[in-house]
Amino acid sequence: MNKLCNTLHMDIVDLIRVIELRRAERNMTQESLAKSAGISRRTLNSFFAGQTDIGLRRLLRIARALDLTVTIAPGKGRPTEADLPAMFRDD
Repeated sequence: MNKLCNTLHMDIVDLIRVIELRRAERNMTQESLAKSAGISRRTLNSFFAGQTDIGLRRLLRIARALDLTVTIAPGKGRPTEADLPAMFRDD
């Protein structure tokens, strides 16, 4: 699987890419993934387009449907003021 899965830090674009790659590996359509995750296809499409935040519960259901795990690990501490523009950039 993609090397992005091995990093501790991901942004939303990387997360979407990993989910899309896994969906393709499993030969699932967006419709079948949405159904397996118990969410609407419209919500899933909006998430993949970066138009909506799906929330943790939906993310966990998508991960479960794709046999993925979500891991939370300690961070590097509080961000500095210099870190903030990169953290809150609009892609």
